[in-house]
Amino acid sequence: MPLNATLRKAFLRRYLVYRVEAIEFFDLAAIRQALLANQLTVPAPVGRINDDFAAGLRTVLLSWMALFIDKSKDGMDVIRKVPL
Repeated sequence: MPLNATLRKAFLRRYLVYRVEAIEFFDLAAIRQALLANQLTVPAPVGRINDDFAAGLRTVLLSWMALFIDKSKDGMDVIRKVPL
């Protein structure tokens, strides 16, 4: 496989992974916003309220955001400029 095809495949895979992660991030953010606005109720047998679930999702969303800007090997580093 030529080098250009290999790089293209790697960049395409990276883009698809980023795209899925971004969609999941926005889905979780939408659920959190609905919980905060009391538009959605999560059935909980242990007496948790919407604010409790929203706080838990906040932690997950912060972790997700860190993944987007992480500069380590496994991070996505979406802020980095990619040469065209």
